[in-house]
Amino acid sequence: MAPEQLKREPIDARVDIFAYGVSAYELLTNQKPYPGSTPGEILAAQMQPTGAIPLREHNPDVPAALEKVVMKMPGAGCRPPLPVVRRDAARPAKRALRLTRWRPFRDSWQV
Repeated sequence: MAPEQLKREPIDARVDIFAYGVSAYELLTNQKPYPGSTPGEILAAQMQPTGAIPLREHNPDVPAALEKVVMKMPGAGCRPPLPVVRRDAARPAKRALRLTRWRPFRDSWQV
């Protein structure tokens, strides 16, 4: 959940940007980017300046180029930005994703 949801503050479509990053992280690692068993623990983990554990520490099979893209996503790797800047925070990941291509015949991700 986005920090504003955990704080029970008003939400809007920007929580979806956060959820996209969390979903990408979970799909690739089978782990939550911010562990905790209560909303308070999850919120505390989200506010740590270090952000989430890098994907490849959970799953070394994740290509480095893909890890680089996902870790730029709000909710996945970087510390969750405030909702007012989250849309802009998603732009570096979007740009990196556009530059990253799956090379099916080479079986690899490349930037």
